Amino acid sequence: MKAATLQPLFFLMILTASCKNPQTVNAPQNEKRDTLEAPPKVLASTPIDTTFANENFFSFWHRFRTAVLDSDTAKIIGMTEFPFQTRGPLDDDPDTSYDKENFIPVFYSLLDQSGGIDTSGATEVDGINKTFYPNKKDTYNDQQARVGDFCFKKTGAGWKLYFAYTN
Repeated sequence: MKAATLQPLFFLMILTASCKNPQTVNAPQNEKRDTLEAPPKVLASTPIDTTFANENFFSFWHRFRTAVLDSDTAKIIGMTEFPFQTRGPLDDDPDTSYDKENFIPVFYSLLDQSGGIDTSGATEVDGINKTFYPNKKDTYNDQQARVGDFCFKKTGAGWKLYFAYTN
């Protein structure tokens, strides 16, 4: 009877020991990947950066204004939703969309245009420079804002520049 009770115990010990080493006998230990081989597929989508998701517009504006005045294109791109869209001053003017690759030249031309209804000859960048804190009337609600010819909206990742009017 002693042998009958030890036999299952012996079997469990062997099973446990074999499970500790998952390598198979024929698998090489230092296998190198072929550099021409396609990288492994990523199953999960890229997570949205929510660092600024709960930021209010005035805090966003401070970061955006600083990036524009410093000509920090990487930060400006990070604060922009793509495709970025523009339209002329009239509602029936056609919309034009821009991807990241074509955005910066368009953005700098928008900064150089006259500031909408401002007849003093000031440019959009002049208006951004003068606007330390946007006026409360510039924020339509807690989801949208407009400063000069630039329109912003709140997204899951925080505030983003998404649209601009051209002159």
